[in-house]
Amino acid sequence: MNVWSVSYDGVPELAVPPSSLQSIPDTVEQGRSVSAAVPVYNLGSTTSAPVRVHYDLTDASNVTDRVHEDTLEALSPNTRDTSSVTLSTTDRTGPNQLTITAVTDAPPERFRANNTALRNFTVQADDTPPTLEVLTNGQPLPSTSSSIQNLEAPSLPFVSTQPTFTITLRDNNSYLTLDDTSHASVYLKDGLPSSDPSVISDFERVAFASDALTFVSASSDSSTSWRARFTPPLPATDSTYTLKVEADDEAGNEIEPYQTSFRVQQNQEIEDVYPYPNPMSTHTTFAFRVIGGRNESEALRDFTLRIYTLSGRLVREFDRSDVSPLSPDWYGVRWNGRDEDGDRVATGTYLYQADVTGEDDSFEGGIEKVTVIR
Repeated sequence: MNVWSVSYDGVPELAVPPSSLQSIPDTVEQGRSVSAAVPVYNLGSTTSAPVRVHYDLTDASNVTDRVHEDTLEALSPNTRDTSSVTLSTTDRTGPNQLTITAVTDAPPERFRANNTALRNFTVQADDTPPTLEVLTNGQPLPSTSSSIQNLEAPSLPFVSTQPTFTITLRDNNSYLTLDDTSHASVYLKDGLPSSDPSVISDFERVAFASDALTFVSASSDSSTSWRARFTPPLPATDSTYTLKVEADDEAGNEIEPYQTSFRVQQNQEIEDVYPYPNPMSTHTTFAFRVIGGRNESEALRDFTLRIYTLSGRLVREFDRSDVSPLSPDWYGVRWNGRDEDGDRVATGTYLYQADVTGEDDSFEGGIEKVTVIR
C-alpha cells in the first residue's frame, strides 16, 4: 500500500469569554437595569447551526429562572457574533448569579465547558420610604396632633373655602419611578378624626377618577417626584376638616400616614399686624393672619406698612410686593433694620402703621411702636 489517507469532518467549537460579563457591577441598586453584550465565538473548523443563547438567573433561594433567550445566525469557522441582554432588578433583591450558555444543535461539539459564562452580583434592596409634602396657598400644611379634640383649636390653620392642596411624593431611588396613581390614597372627613383606634370608617377615600383629585404626573425634571392636585368641593359653611394621605414607593416602602386638620371660614377676617421679635436687633417680621375667605390668590389684595422716627420722618415703606406667606394663613414682611437708603437705623424706638386689604375685609392699624436695640 503506497497511499493511506484519513477523511475528517470537523465540528464547531463555541466559546463564551467570562470577561464579557464584567460590565455588570458587583452591587446594583434595586430597580437599576443591568446590561451586557456577550460575544459568542466559533473556534472550530465547521460552520455551526444557528446558536441559541440562554440567560438564566439564580436567586438567593437557589431558584433559577430563564430570563432571556437570544438566537444568533450560524457562525462560520473563526468568527463571532454578539448577543445583548438588559435585565430588570426590581424583583431581584439579594445575591444573584447570571449564567449565560451558548448551544447549537448540529453538528455536535466536542467540548461544552467553554460555552458558559457566570457572573455573581447583589441587588441592594431599597428600604427607604419616600417623603411627602402637602401644600396649600403655596405653603406647607403641617400634620396636626391626633390628640386635638377641639374643633376650634387655635393651632388649627385656616385655609380658603375653595382650597387647592398640592400633594408631592418624592423618592430617593431614581431607578424605580413613581408614575401612576397607585402610590397614594387620599382621604377627607368632616370634623376631627375619632380618637378611638377601632373606628375604621372615619374617613372617606377620594377617587382619582373624581374631578376633585387629579394626578399631575411625575415632575418634568425628575422621575422620582409624584404630584397630585386636590380641590375638594367644600360646602359653604364654617367647619373643620381632616385630610389624610397614605403613600408608598415602587419598592413598597410606606410612609408614616400623614394627617392634618384645618378650618374654613366663609367671612374673611384680618388680624392685627405686629412685629416679632420686638425689641429687635438685626431684623423683625411684621406678621398678620388672614382668616377665611374664598380665593387663595386674592386673600391679600393690598398692603402698606410705613415706619417712622418719633419725630415723624419716614424711615421705610413696604407694599404688597414685599409680603410673603409664612404659612397657609399667616403673612409677613421682614424688616432688616435699614432705611430707604440701605443704612442701618440707630438704636431707639420707632413708630409703624399698617393697612391691609383682603378679599372682603380690611384692617387699618393705629400707630404702634417697634424698638431697635443694637
